[in-house]
Amino acid sequence: MPTGNEPLQSVQVIRYLPSTGQITGAVTCAPAISHNMAIDDEAYVIVEDVAPLPLPDTTHYVQGGKLVRKTACPAVLDGYVLRELPVPCRVSVDMTTYACEDDTAAIEIDQPGTYTITVRAVPHLDGVFALTV
Repeated sequence: MPTGNEPLQSVQVIRYLPSTGQITGAVTCAPAISHNMAIDDEAYVIVEDVAPLPLPDTTHYVQGGKLVRKTACPAVLDGYVLRELPVPCRVSVDMTTYACEDDTAAIEIDQPGTYTITVRAVPHLDGVFALTV
């Protein structure tokens, strides 16, 4: 029966982009070799108290050297206009992605059909909307 004093069996070394906190990779390893798992010139944090993250991780980011759960995307789709966009963000219409530096974006589609609109911005979960034309 565990006593709570056992040494850690494994840790995660999580690599991320310092500018956004976006997680770019992770490896689970023994604590004694965790610093050897980091790649030169990449920021990393060693996490001891979470289950291994599925990759690509879409639910967490790194802030202040700590793993943080992402918050809900604030964007709303109002007809053909995305409002309350996080700045900056990326907006995808089906498979085409656009950089967005404004808090609103007009969606211009003239072909009938249903389109998937995705808003991506750290530290938020992806916002996903369906637009039928």
